[in-house]
Amino acid sequence: MATAAGAHALRVELLLADGDAAGPPASAPVVAQAEALDYGVARLPLPPGEGHYWLRISGGDPVLPTARPWLVLDGIGGLAPVLFHPPGAAPLQVDNALAGGEPLVRRGWALPLPHGWPGDDIAYLRVPGASSGPVLLRLATGPELALEQRRGAR
Repeated sequence: MATAAGAHALRVELLLADGDAAGPPASAPVVAQAEALDYGVARLPLPPGEGHYWLRISGGDPVLPTARPWLVLDGIGGLAPVLFHPPGAAPLQVDNALAGGEPLVRRGWALPLPHGWPGDDIAYLRVPGASSGPVLLRLATGPELALEQRRGAR
């Protein structure tokens, strides 16, 4: 599904920063990056390690100016907590107790972004470093997530 404004890009960058810091780094070198176009999936392998990693998330044209976009995070299994810093909003901590389900059953989370995102706004994620696979990130709209949830319930 392409947006009316054309191709939409999602860029994810793994930062060389103290992953255990309470907030995202003001500046940090990029260790690795991944990109997705037109609602594809950005796949970013994480080096194995203890502690956490900071990811910087940016994009191009807004998904839909009138719709709320969601950042869908998969690939870290049930590892938690995940700390999400959406642009212009308070940080959100997501863990299994808040999200429901057992750690091995939970695939990922849908994290709310502001209307009209991304523009020039940056979002940050702090994810666990003990993940056994790559982090998978994509954008979706609310109706798309509802449809996916209905399909998954069958």
